[in-house]
This record gives sequence, C-alpha cells and structure tokens, in this order.
Amino acid sequence: GAVPPDRPLGESAEILWRRLVAEWDDLADGGCEPRRLVEHALITPACGLVGMGVTQAAHVVDLTGHVAQRVEARALELGLTLGA
Repeated sequence: GAVPPDRPLGESAEILWRRLVAEWDDLADGGCEPRRLVEHALITPACGLVGMGVTQAAHVVDLTGHVAQRVEARALELGLTLGA
C-alpha cells in the first residue's frame, strides 16, 4: 500500500512517491532487481477505505492514481511494456 489513509496526506503525491522510491532503494540495496520492482508494482492504498467520508476516500484514490502514474512513467523510462 503506497498511500496510507490513516495519516494526513497533503494535496500532492510527491512525498508518497519519494517514500515508495526510498522503499525500492532499500530493497535494491538488499539484492532486489530495481527493474523488476517497477515491472511488478501494484499501487494501492495501504488499507481499506471503510469509515472514510466520500471526499476523503476520493482524495486517497486520487493520490493513489497519481503515484501509479509516476510508476508508469518510470516503467516507460526503463523501456518496459505495460499491460497484458
């Protein structure tokens, strides 16, 4: 889950993107292939949206989409083919 809905998120997905990249960097330092991390990424909220108001849930979904777009851009930079 790249978007933690249990804390203040702000308006931009930038910090979420930086957190994800930092996690990938840690995994790569531990021996994971960075290209495969991007290739197999599935971006979701960290937990369910139950109990949230519609506006808050929509914001979480919106930020999740923005992070996913950054992952897609990174994949394209790496020359990966997206989709099945």
